[in-house]
Amino acid sequence: MEFASQPASLPLPFSYRPLDNEGTPTSFFRKSGMLTEACLTLDRTEIALTDIQSMSRRDDHVQVLVWTEDGDDSRTLLPFPLKIYGRADLVKRQLNWMLSRRRADRHRELLESQGLGDHFRGVVCPSCQAMIDLSSFESTPQVYCEYCDTVSTLQGAERLHYEANYRLCDCCEMFSSPRKFTTVYFYYLIIFYGWHSSHSHRCPGCMRGEAWKMLAGNLVFMLGVPMACYQLIRAYSSDRIAGPFRGLHAGNLAVRRGQLRKALPIYEQILERVNVSAGLHYNLAYSLLQAGQLEQAVQAAELSLADCSNYTPSCSLLVYLYTQMGRDDQAEALRRRWGSASLTEPYGRQAVDETIN
Repeated sequence: MEFASQPASLPLPFSYRPLDNEGTPTSFFRKSGMLTEACLTLDRTEIALTDIQSMSRRDDHVQVLVWTEDGDDSRTLLPFPLKIYGRADLVKRQLNWMLSRRRADRHRELLESQGLGDHFRGVVCPSCQAMIDLSSFESTPQVYCEYCDTVSTLQGAERLHYEANYRLCDCCEMFSSPRKFTTVYFYYLIIFYGWHSSHSHRCPGCMRGEAWKMLAGNLVFMLGVPMACYQLIRAYSSDRIAGPFRGLHAGNLAVRRGQLRKALPIYEQILERVNVSAGLHYNLAYSLLQAGQLEQAVQAAELSLADCSNYTPSCSLLVYLYTQMGRDDQAEALRRRWGSASLTEPYGRQAVDETIN
């Protein structure tokens, strides 16, 4: 088993400010942090790498999930939200590289102790260089990386440029290419003036409605109109430059509007170009579930896992579908393969609940 080279040399210093649950800094001054091979140091607090579950990132905002002891032989995940200045991506990549290597090594050693060392199978993520443990999964054309949430085709380097930008959208929870979206509103009242701005990560389909709202809200004072027009251009031009995935955002938007008949031909055209796409089959399963076609949704989710056997979003949705259809044995088999803790809630839960109820 070979591991990719480290993203950066250690120790890796950085500056940060702690955030509250709303994403607002709780300290006026920046603090010093350090990432080493043994721990993550936040000011005077040292967190052992063995206690870190994961790190997620949105621009310079990151959240570290840490296991803490409760004193009664149980553990709880505690979030540490931070704003890291200048090096957020580098810190995340380095930490995930080390976490993935440690976990893969630990699993390989466990298999070797059981005389099953040749059963270990690991693949380096083409997008973030983390080690993906595929020992419990069948060999499929694509692989899902839990560290960067991307699905990559193992053969066919020409698609990597596009695939690295595709994952589930925070807003609609569909497979798409989410990106940073800035909302700005200017106001001017005689002697008072100012502006309000916010940032979010959403796919171009989700951007469209917000961009039109921003345009309407800025028409009175005009200053925010250029920014609104820029966001509209980003939202509507995305499908034209999406390469083999062109049309995807229009199809996703049709699903959100309940126009399944309009979305299905778009998805079929994309599948003709890309051949395999676990994310696109996940969207199909998601849209068929919203339409109440559970049997067809199961088939689409199973096709998604045939493209990428470790694609957690499709597995989570499939477990939910099996449970709703009374196929408890099949649901339990999938839970055992992944581990029940990672499949407690299906993706798109709000839309799923509205459909089922």
